[in-house]
Amino acid sequence: MAWKDVTITDAGEKILEEMVNGSKLILTRAAIGAGTVPVEELPSLTDVIEPITAPALLAGEEPTEGGKIIKIQVRNDGVAETTRMRQIAIYAKTDHEDEVLFVILQDEIGEEIPAYDEFPQFDIEQWVTLALSRTNNITVTVNPLAFVPAVEFEKEVKRLDTAKANKSDIINPNLLINPDFRINQRGQSSYGSGGQYTADRWYKNSAGTISVDDGKIIFSGDGSLIRQVVENEELLIGREMTVSVSVNGKIREGTFIYPDKSESSISLYYDADIGFSRYLDSGGFSWIVFTPLTEGVEMEWAKLEFGDKATRFIPPEPVSELMKCQKYYQLRSTGNVPDADLRPPMRITPTVKAKGDVYSYDAEIIP
Repeated sequence: MAWKDVTITDAGEKILEEMVNGSKLILTRAAIGAGTVPVEELPSLTDVIEPITAPALLAGEEPTEGGKIIKIQVRNDGVAETTRMRQIAIYAKTDHEDEVLFVILQDEIGEEIPAYDEFPQFDIEQWVTLALSRTNNITVTVNPLAFVPAVEFEKEVKRLDTAKANKSDIINPNLLINPDFRINQRGQSSYGSGGQYTADRWYKNSAGTISVDDGKIIFSGDGSLIRQVVENEELLIGREMTVSVSVNGKIREGTFIYPDKSESSISLYYDADIGFSRYLDSGGFSWIVFTPLTEGVEMEWAKLEFGDKATRFIPPEPVSELMKCQKYYQLRSTGNVPDADLRPPMRITPTVKAKGDVYSYDAEIIP
C-alpha cells in the first residue's frame, strides 16, 4: 500500500548531519504500531504509537537512483487478535551514537494484520526508498529471520524501477471487500427479493434478480442494483478517490472528491450498461452503488481506491478476504458461540439464526 505520511524524525535529521562529517548510518531494525499522531507531531516521535508485537523485519536493501530501497517484511507471529498497522518505524544509529527512531511512516487507514491462529501464512512487504546521496555510507542490519529469495528481490527492484519510469505498474489497494464476489457464504446461486445481502458484503435492496456465477454477478429484471457500505469514511473526506468496475469485459471508472455528509448522492459514471454513484442513506451510512441499465449485465469486479485514476485490479487472496467478510457474517456448526470466541471478532454482537444444519452469525450493516 501507499503510506500517506513519511517523515524523517528530528533525531533522524541529526544523524544525517553526522553523516556529512563522515559518520556511517546503520539501519538497525523496524517496528510497527496501531496508533497515530497529528502529522505535525511525527518529527518529534521517539517510538511507534501503540506498538504491535508482530515481527517487522529489515529484510534487505538495494541501491537505486538517488538512494537505497529498503525492504521491510511484516508477519503476524504472536498476534492474538486481528489489529491494524497504521505506523511503520525504521530505527538507526551511527558508529558513534545510540539507536534512535529515524523514519516514520503513517496512514490513518493502514493495513489489517490478522490473528495468527486465523491466518498463519500472513506475510506482507513494504518497500521504502531513502533518497540520500551518500549511500556508500549506509549499512542495513538485515534480520536473519527474514526470508528474502534473491530472485524475488531482484524482480521487485526491477518492477519498482519500471514503475518509477512509466508510472504504469503502480497498484493502489482496493477499499472494497470481496470485490470479485467469490466469497458467497450464504450459498445461493441467485438472490431475488430486495432487502438482503447476496455475495458477502454486497447488499441488494430492490427488485430484480442477481445471480452469482464463478466470480461474477449477473443482473436480470428491473431495478436489480447492488451496493457496498463504506466504513470509516471520515478518513476519506476531502481525498480524491476513484471507482472502477469491469462490466461485460470492459472497465469503466469515475473519479471524485469524497464528500462529507452534507451531500447525499454523487453520480460517478453512466453509460448504456451501468451507472455507479456514492449514496448516503437516511441512517447516515455511505454506499458505493452499482445500477445496471440493461438486461443481463455481467459485473466481474469493482474497486474503490485513492487517487485520480484507476490502477490495475488484482484478485484478492481468498483466505484473507474470507476473514474480512467474517467480521460481518459467519457460519458456525452451533448457535451458542460466545462473542469473545468468534474468530475473527465480529463488528457488533451478532444475531444468531438457524440455517439448515448450521447457524448464521449476522453483524451486517442494514440500510
